[in-house]
Amino acid sequence: GHLKIADLVFAGFPLGDIESSQLHFKPLILDLSDVRGTKASSRFFVPSARLDFQSGATLLVNADVKSDRLDLRDFFAMWHFDQDPRFDAVSGRGVVDAHVEYEMGGKRDRCKNGYLRVAGTLGLSTADLFGEHYDAGDARFDFRWMDQDASYLGMQLDVPSATLKKVEGTILWNSACTDAGNVL
Repeated sequence: GHLKIADLVFAGFPLGDIESSQLHFKPLILDLSDVRGTKASSRFFVPSARLDFQSGATLLVNADVKSDRLDLRDFFAMWHFDQDPRFDAVSGRGVVDAHVEYEMGGKRDRCKNGYLRVAGTLGLSTADLFGEHYDAGDARFDFRWMDQDASYLGMQLDVPSATLKKVEGTILWNSACTDAGNVL
């Protein structure tokens, strides 16, 4: 079948509009393909996604997500980080290629409010971070949110490689942020 949804909210997250999608349902599994959507000024493409209600978790979602027009502010709004003043000084535009996993009620959902993992690559055509402007950047990342109620204290972020470029030079780094908000 076909699917179109305005203002999709999934597990409390305002993901945006699904403009078109193919779908196939067999008992307790929903497969989506060729999903095209928008969130404010960003657009995204999901070549494949599966919502599995028979995996041992209440719900297990796996999706490959790509965007050729990503605004970081739109991404923050999807996960409610736009309401956290610590993210006010971060903005940028670019592309992303990621794999998303969401588990509700399974082994990884220890806090019983959902487990989210987003891992992939980010390419920025412009970025503003804490008062500094950058002309380009890229990063590999692995984001895990184990306790949504704890906000940034319930998440982990690994960035094994990243670059930010400006006319004056290039910054190379790697970092990790553990649950409890510790930056390594």
